[in-house]
Amino acid sequence: MNVLVIDDDAQFAQDLAEAWPNGSEVVVEYAGSSIEALEMIRSRVPEAIVLDLTMPAWLAAEPSREGLALLGALVAGSMGQLPIIVATESDDRELTLWCHRLGARDVFTKSGGLDPIYEALADALEEVKQRTRKR
Repeated sequence: MNVLVIDDDAQFAQDLAEAWPNGSEVVVEYAGSSIEALEMIRSRVPEAIVLDLTMPAWLAAEPSREGLALLGALVAGSMGQLPIIVATESDDRELTLWCHRLGARDVFTKSGGLDPIYEALADALEEVKQRTRKR
């Protein structure tokens, strides 16, 4: 199963990739910007996305809103059923509400550690696997 981590912090993506046990069927790919992520998704749609909110601005007017702009674009496009988990440095409750309104499955602060993000991602991938089996 393919997971796309969209974050300008490559170390976060690497840490998340290393959280999966050896021999796991999960492959974690990394995009450092919204533009790179959209190009990657065009060529191969992942089973889940982990998205940071603050990245270099391409879609939004300022870096602090880039992730929200990308989340909205992904959900409005054909990615509406794709589980998108937001992992951000911000603990702003209003921002969390916006993420949920736009269609994020879960929202976590990075300061809470990798475990909750990993567990939510594992649950999301299991649900995707179950949906795929039912087809």
